[in-house]
Amino acid sequence: MRPLTLLFLLLLALGCGGARDEKEEAVLPAPEQMTRCRQLFEKKKWAKASSELSKMILNYPGHPAIDTAQFMLGVTYFRQELFILAAEEFRKINRNFPSSPLACQAEYYTHYSQFLLAPKNPAYDQKDAAAAVEALRGFLEEWAGCAYADSARALLAMALDRLAKKDFSIGRLYFKMGDYTAARIYLQGVIDEYGESNFGAEALYLFALSLEKEKKFAEARAKYEAFLSLYPGHKHSGEVRERLKKNSDLAALEAAKK
Repeated sequence: MRPLTLLFLLLLALGCGGARDEKEEAVLPAPEQMTRCRQLFEKKKWAKASSELSKMILNYPGHPAIDTAQFMLGVTYFRQELFILAAEEFRKINRNFPSSPLACQAEYYTHYSQFLLAPKNPAYDQKDAAAAVEALRGFLEEWAGCAYADSARALLAMALDRLAKKDFSIGRLYFKMGDYTAARIYLQGVIDEYGESNFGAEALYLFALSLEKEKKFAEARAKYEAFLSLYPGHKHSGEVRERLKKNSDLAALEAAKK
């Protein structure tokens, strides 16, 4: 085959391919474009759906369903674990469509995306989890009646546990080593900052127990009383009641000696 003929056929093939791609990527009229987006979304073809939703938003910014398209775009990124992109798309709902019925849900997923950016290992930097905690607390104040409020509370508890676990683990290690002063520094941090987490009760329990082991019976008694006041149904409650009675007796004995 002559070189010129080969070149002509190659250019022809490229031209046909380009025309075919152009046809596939053409933007449909708004109703049909939105239908295409919904179909791809329902089939969970997240990457293709995100592309088509972006076209919908870009070409029809005044369409009545544009807030829905914006939210769906955020979901497609979320499902692809592109959490930075997802958070930004969800933020646009509250920024551009604050009265949308999707505003509450979008804000919840904004904070969820932020939390998922944090490493799962609590030993690593948890700045995104910390940011999510503050944002979720604000969300629950602003959107107390939102359908996603319970989900936000559960997510907040999860984020608090992630943040508390590191300090609690260090405090527990010092406790096991018998360095009770160092243990209390970390345990107090958990009590003060993350008392509502699942580690709050454990931290207060170990704090009181560390005082008892140092024979600081009056201080231990006060912490045990605080524990029962805050966590009356906790698994340690029965043991704490027994220790409280024992410490009360020992504290009275120590006072009599003085």
